[in-house]
Amino acid sequence: VLAVCPGPVPTAFGRRAGLKAGVVADTWSVSAQHVVTDALRALAAGRAQTIPGWRSRLIAFFSARLPKPW
Repeated sequence: VLAVCPGPVPTAFGRRAGLKAGVVADTWSVSAQHVVTDALRALAAGRAQTIPGWRSRLIAFFSARLPKPW
């Protein structure tokens, strides 16, 4: 089992749903091709989780260290 946590990925789904492309999505997004390549490499390496893209890893790193609300 592999958990893939890519963050924002520009796809036709967003356009079809009528979502507007924003600065955050444009700046922090990872291409679908990059997500697939990273996921296949992680799967071959036997990893349990992968976060494609350095920006997504950066967000995950800092958000895990933020204070919890409880």
